[in-house]
Amino acid sequence: MLIENIASWSSGNHPGKGVFLWVFEQNLPARQFYERLGGIVAGDTIWTASDGTAVKSLRYVWKHADELVRSAKNAFKPGDEQLGSSARNFG
Repeated sequence: MLIENIASWSSGNHPGKGVFLWVFEQNLPARQFYERLGGIVAGDTIWTASDGTAVKSLRYVWKHADELVRSAKNAFKPGDEQLGSSARNFG
């Protein structure tokens, strides 16, 4: 699963650091998935699409990447890996 791989890489390369990702507020299946993995909403922003449409995005964070690795191993359900977002490392 992609999110587990990203969290595992982050944990191995940046021990003790967390991860975050952005998801569109209207993407309820993705939000439920990230919340099931222990993600906490820690901010929001407005993303402007090329057509000028404003879309609210939420920042989900995990304080320690290894927590996300454990959660992902326990909570994965087939099909969830299709949920779109961008993941980044943060310190």
